[in-house]
Amino acid sequence: MVTTEPMGMSMDDKTTASLWSRMAWLVVIYTASVGVLFLVAMALRMLMSAGGMRVN
Repeated sequence: MVTTEPMGMSMDDKTTASLWSRMAWLVVIYTASVGVLFLVAMALRMLMSAGGMRVN
């Protein structure tokens, strides 16, 4: 009998591993998008400060 599952790993284990992998990617992509948004906001803030638009 030939099986396609790795030894010692059931279908439920694969599903759980896949879920954790997807959740990890979600966290990575979310963190990266927030970081990029922060960088863009800081760049705009620097440009506006350089142009004389400051909040006192």
